[in-house]
Amino acid sequence: MNFAFFFSKQLRHPRGWLGAILASVMNRENAGINRLTLAEMQIEAGHHVMEIGFGGAALLEQIVTCAAQGAVAGVEMSETLLKKARLNPSLRFAILRAGTIESLPFADASFDRVCTVNTIYFWSDQTQAMREVLRVLKPGGRFTIGFHTEADLRKTGVSESVFRFHDAEAVESLFSAHGFVSISRTNGRNAGREFICISGHRNPTIP
Repeated sequence: MNFAFFFSKQLRHPRGWLGAILASVMNRENAGINRLTLAEMQIEAGHHVMEIGFGGAALLEQIVTCAAQGAVAGVEMSETLLKKARLNPSLRFAILRAGTIESLPFADASFDRVCTVNTIYFWSDQTQAMREVLRVLKPGGRFTIGFHTEADLRKTGVSESVFRFHDAEAVESLFSAHGFVSISRTNGRNAGREFICISGHRNPTIP
């Protein structure tokens, strides 16, 4: 097993002491994309908000602050990071559950806002993922995906056998194909990293 493959597998599913260390690294490296994602989510006080694959939980902490008087939930497949988040006093009122985007442990129409950052590379089933997000969004609710560009990821040397690269047009098409409306794209750059946020709304006229 070469280093790039091992490191990429840890980024996909952090485990053990190395996974816990990676959480802090991810928080630092993702500062820019987290800021852009938070802005693009357009959270208002009282909103019910979920982050899927919260990783080091830096964005989830900011969501808690923005969604004052609302409810915040986080879903994470890594037991290592889930345990770490449950010890975080800033997240003591957040609902933290194990799960994946293809099988979200929440009821239909539960959230006003849903986001996920740097997980799209690892989805096992894009159609099921988008259907699950639509299911848990309230009519008119907003979904935001943050991801790094292919050129940016190639510079990091991640393994192509673990990461599935995406371009903006393909992700926008994914939104359109699943009935999202008012789709928007914003590009960002921070500390030499390039990233994109794409958002769309669940059609408010479809129950």
